[in-house]
Amino acid sequence: MGSSGICLIPSFVIVLCCIQAHLLNSQNLTCSSKDLISLRGLLEGLDSSVLDWDQDSADCCRWLGIKCMSSFALGLNESGATDLGQRIVQLNLSNTGLKGILPKYLGGLDQLRILNLSSNSLSGALPPDLFQLHNLEVLDLSRNVFSESFPSIVNLPSIQVFNISSNSFTGSQPILVGSRNLTSFVISHNLFSGPINSSICESSPLLQVLDLSSNNFIGKIPIGFRKCESLTDVLLHSNNLSGNLPEDLYELSSVMRLQLHKNRLSGDLNPMVQNLSNLVHLDISNNSFSGAIPEIFTNLRKLEYFSAGSNYFTGSLPASVTSSTSLLHLDLRSNLLNGSIDLNCSELVVLRYLDLASNQFIGPIPDNLSVCSKLEIINLGKNNLKGLVPSSLKNLQALSYLSLSHNALFNISRALEILQHCSNLSTLVLASNFYGEAMPGDQIQEFSSLRVFSMPNCNVSGKIPSWLSNSTMLKVLDLSRNHLTGTIPAWLGSLLDLTYLDLSDNFLAGEIPLNLTEISSLIQENSPLIARFQKTEELMFNEFFTLPPSIKLRGNRLSGNILPEFGQLKLIHILDLSSNCLSGAIPQNLSGMENLEILDLSNNSLTGRIPNSLTKLSFMSLFNVANNHLEGPIPDGGQFSTYDKTQFEGNSGLCGMYFLPCGQPQAPSSATPGKQVKKSGISSVGLPFGLGAAVGFLLTITVCFMRGFYSKGKGFGGKLNSLRTFSPITANDNTHDDCPNVESGSTVLSQETIWNWPVPASSKTICFVMFTWMSTPNVKGFFCVKACRVSLFLFECEISDVHEFASDQICQYLNPRSMRCFNSTSDLILCLQGKTGGYDEWTRYLLSSPTSKRLKTAPYSIYENIQKTCLAIIGVCDFEKPASEQRIGGKD
Repeated sequence: MGSSGICLIPSFVIVLCCIQAHLLNSQNLTCSSKDLISLRGLLEGLDSSVLDWDQDSADCCRWLGIKCMSSFALGLNESGATDLGQRIVQLNLSNTGLKGILPKYLGGLDQLRILNLSSNSLSGALPPDLFQLHNLEVLDLSRNVFSESFPSIVNLPSIQVFNISSNSFTGSQPILVGSRNLTSFVISHNLFSGPINSSICESSPLLQVLDLSSNNFIGKIPIGFRKCESLTDVLLHSNNLSGNLPEDLYELSSVMRLQLHKNRLSGDLNPMVQNLSNLVHLDISNNSFSGAIPEIFTNLRKLEYFSAGSNYFTGSLPASVTSSTSLLHLDLRSNLLNGSIDLNCSELVVLRYLDLASNQFIGPIPDNLSVCSKLEIINLGKNNLKGLVPSSLKNLQALSYLSLSHNALFNISRALEILQHCSNLSTLVLASNFYGEAMPGDQIQEFSSLRVFSMPNCNVSGKIPSWLSNSTMLKVLDLSRNHLTGTIPAWLGSLLDLTYLDLSDNFLAGEIPLNLTEISSLIQENSPLIARFQKTEELMFNEFFTLPPSIKLRGNRLSGNILPEFGQLKLIHILDLSSNCLSGAIPQNLSGMENLEILDLSNNSLTGRIPNSLTKLSFMSLFNVANNHLEGPIPDGGQFSTYDKTQFEGNSGLCGMYFLPCGQPQAPSSATPGKQVKKSGISSVGLPFGLGAAVGFLLTITVCFMRGFYSKGKGFGGKLNSLRTFSPITANDNTHDDCPNVESGSTVLSQETIWNWPVPASSKTICFVMFTWMSTPNVKGFFCVKACRVSLFLFECEISDVHEFASDQICQYLNPRSMRCFNSTSDLILCLQGKTGGYDEWTRYLLSSPTSKRLKTAPYSIYENIQKTCLAIIGVCDFEKPASEQRIGGKD
């Protein structure tokens, strides 16, 4: 070895000795006195009792959440600093329960690199000296309750990660001056407003994450984002952005996640989106995009998540969608897509989520869906699909959620026999299919994993199927609006997890079984109130997730007393026993349902008094006992002062509050007993349930009772046993001056017939229904809807626009594209469901009507109610049809 090498050895030893000496000395150094003063000042404005800090100790570097570095390591000794203690470089007090307002002392921690105060309850405005921390690289104030306006310009030259999300900051989008090293800018879930500023890409060219979501930004997405060449995540969703997408957005070839959903963006989807070759997640749902979905999927080889639901896309499914071999999630629900569902599942080998609901797809359910063997969620509801459920679906062993609702499927027995082989199926929705079929019996054995079974509005007959007793994990059961008969089976009470039961609007009879009051999930304090599902993704959209714990038995023929044992259902939120034949007194024990929000006992034959104990139900927002035989004072405590008068009407013996003072004799009714009628269908429920419901209810009552329809047990009238006191007015009936004269001998099916019903003397409301039936001898075997005139007059006199809306328009708009005839009642049913396009036009009309503001309900539920109205008319017309074929019509 040469002399030069020998000379290097002492120098190397000297350096090692110096470093070791510094490390030994730094271990003995306490934190800087300057930092100690700042920390103690910081604690003055906060509730710091949750911090395990020894404030008497001079060594703050040992305190929880603090990390220090020596002044030597920070190079501060070279600047002539006299305080050579350890300096605080990291303050991490995330999720420590801090409360209060940040004081101004933060500025004293001038060597701070990381400040994390996230997930606390810090509030108020931010101190100005926070933005004097020029060495700060990471600022995380997310998930607090900060408010006030955020500074529009911030000078943090060393900042790399900036996160102030999930607060209540206001103002415009903050501009970070000189932040050349910024890689993540997250200000989501605040109250920022104004236009988006793309200048951040000029000052921060290294930006990778841009999250402006869930604010109030308006206007167009600006140009200029092409300068952020490193962007991987662009999150602009949940704002009020509008207009077309700028073309330079398609030049961000490094973008992996683009989320633009829940805005007001419009125009066609530019085919240039296929230039985003690294795209993994694309969400443009809940906007106003239109036109055809371009063939973009061939080049998007990495795409796993594509959601374009709730737009106005037209045309058929893009053929290139099957080229996305990485696609896991495909959501195109609520568009105007049509044609057949043509998916080449041989390429979609990893697809797990398929949602094509609420479109205009036609034809059968594709048989090759089973090739997508990893499918867990399928939603094909609310389309125009028809035919059988393909037998190949039984091969989908990963399937957990299946909705085929509101189509034109048939053969329910076959469908259930096939689907019972899907061993992981937990949610099955078959609503509005299989019209008029019989519910299958004991040949169904499986469905052991079923948690949700929803099959309302199918008009299926038979009894409540006993095979459901094997679905021991069932949480939601909805068989409402069918023609089920028999009694309520006792085994329902053995479904320990059942939280939602709806058997409304059937023909069930007998007494309510005691077992129904013993459902443990509605009794036990530690029971889950909401159905739990196996798949996290299913949980995100499953409409059954938010159903309140309920038992709904309205509109049947149930008899006997109300079980006092209902009072032990402490966790139930809704109990609806209305429109049955229940008798006896209202049990005092019902006050035990301490979480009850809705109790509807209207339209029964209950007697006795309203128990004072019900005033203890402090969460009850709706209590309805209209049209019973109750008497005595209405309780005046608790929530009772908030209930509407109509919820007590039809009980001649009640007094107090809205009625005569207790002890004062009741005035004799001006109407004969034969003319009393129960009006729960209108006034006791109110307008939020839709005018259509009221019309449907009244027409059904009127027609069925007048023609003896109820007594023959046919059609809708078979359920109206509680309306036995109804009768029409005659030519000699002049009880109400407002009622027009009716010619003596007028008949239901030949000319206008007008009915009215008396109301309590204290009410100004007088209601009657008028409609017209006409014969059409030249149309053989057809039923035709053409301006079926239905009028509601004097419907709560103060509401002036109701009659304007209802008159001459209810049936006229059911199929406005073509006033056509239908070969059969079933064809008409399809029309009423929107299968011929009538629903879209009806919805547009309804939303443009001034009355829609009063209805406060979704268009779909309104159209369902209108469907019930005309189905009631068709049912009667079919039953009463004379030799010459009839036609539903009206006068111009």
